[in-house]
Amino acid sequence: MKALLVQYGLEGALEGEKLSATLSPEERKTVMSKALSAIQLSLLNKILREVCDQDSAPKVWGKLELLYQHKSLTCWLYLKQLVPVEDEFGDLRR
Repeated sequence: MKALLVQYGLEGALEGEKLSATLSPEERKTVMSKALSAIQLSLLNKILREVCDQDSAPKVWGKLELLYQHKSLTCWLYLKQLVPVEDEFGDLRR
């Protein structure tokens, strides 16, 4: 998702109020609305329903992080059980 925002030149929108001071208020509003719509258009309907109450790109991003942060940790722990990292790379550390 961040790569998409970078491609469109909207990566600063995730900073919210810290968005570049060189932008006029109108330009800032345009960047924020474009970033919000880019994120919303990239989401599946099921996920979009989870974040539809958020009204800005940083808020949507924060909600997505909260929703999926624990899932990535669970996935990482599962993968660690499948391929023990210490067994694969143990010789490199010594």
